[in-house]
Amino acid sequence: MNLQRNEYVLGIDLGLKNTCAAIMTSRTPAPIVVSYPGGSHFLKSCVQYGKPFNVGSLAYMHLTKGLPGVVKNSRRIIGRYYKDEVVQKCVKDHLCGAEIKEVNKKPVFVIDNTTLVSPSDVSSEIIKRVVEKADEFVKRAYNDEMKCTKIAVTFPAYFDNYQRTATLLAVEKAGISKERLTMINEPT
Repeated sequence: MNLQRNEYVLGIDLGLKNTCAAIMTSRTPAPIVVSYPGGSHFLKSCVQYGKPFNVGSLAYMHLTKGLPGVVKNSRRIIGRYYKDEVVQKCVKDHLCGAEIKEVNKKPVFVIDNTTLVSPSDVSSEIIKRVVEKADEFVKRAYNDEMKCTKIAVTFPAYFDNYQRTATLLAVEKAGISKERLTMINEPT
């Protein structure tokens, strides 16, 4: 890959429980894992809607306290139909934090009386936060203006076309254009 001095590439492993990101620049011989506030190399794949709005560890902490409007494990049901056995297990065992209901045969999370969010919406918020934190990380590390020119996002090899399409929708909702995007199958 031929990168200019002021460019970097971002790789995102959008995980079920944690999300990890790494950057590659023309100045580094190997990828550098992005660190988040507190020094962690992982962002909890958890979103808290409402006031306050949080993504990551703070949202997860609020989930453990039983606060409403927090979603985790959204990747488990992304791109699936509500009647799918995986979705039904999540509903039955409360595996995603927020309540799940059916809208147009698809699962959505109930945040409050007026707010419903899809698994793609949740993933897009996580992706937005990862991109934001990667930009901050690069600015701290290099003390100059660098621009992210390409983004690679992984998805599990076992994902079917519906799940891949829903992941692509999440990436687009996060504001990443198809021209900058590469989707990569994770090895199984």
